[in-house]
Amino acid sequence: LHLLALPAAPRGARPPRLVAGALPPRLRWLSAALTLQVLVGSAVLANMVAVVAALGLAGEAAIWWAALVGPAQVAARLLDLAGGARIPAMRVASGALLLMALSLLLPVGLAGVVPVFVLAYGLASGIMSVMRPACLIELHGTEGYATVAGRVMAPVTGAMDKCEVSFSFDN
Repeated sequence: LHLLALPAAPRGARPPRLVAGALPPRLRWLSAALTLQVLVGSAVLANMVAVVAALGLAGEAAIWWAALVGPAQVAARLLDLAGGARIPAMRVASGALLLMALSLLLPVGLAGVVPVFVLAYGLASGIMSVMRPACLIELHGTEGYATVAGRVMAPVTGAMDKCEVSFSFDN
């Protein structure tokens, strides 16, 4: 289907190459922010049941609430699809990162904190999965996108290869 839908590139056409050297400062900052978000986000999502248990729920209730992160992520993507194009990607991503950070700072043991944490974190995580490429396009454009995306996301890949992040909660 892709071959039928995409126009053929002119013979001999090649995508422009990114000049060797450092990324522009705005893309280095984006790379740092995305690396931190992916590392923290992966650690929290991989340990979501333990995080929810640390907030005061145990057993089946912790599993049930932790499982709601997925539907919250999907809801965030649907919200973005419905109206996200009207707001600049960097603004949406900044809001999602702030929401993610605030959800992690919720006080442990506060009554009613689990639903707020799970839904806020799930929404922020879902938005960020869409905003990573959108922010890059907003800051750089589409010309040479694959090369620039590879260089911006290289620290994410390298960090994930070198680091095993895990939380341990003792009840």
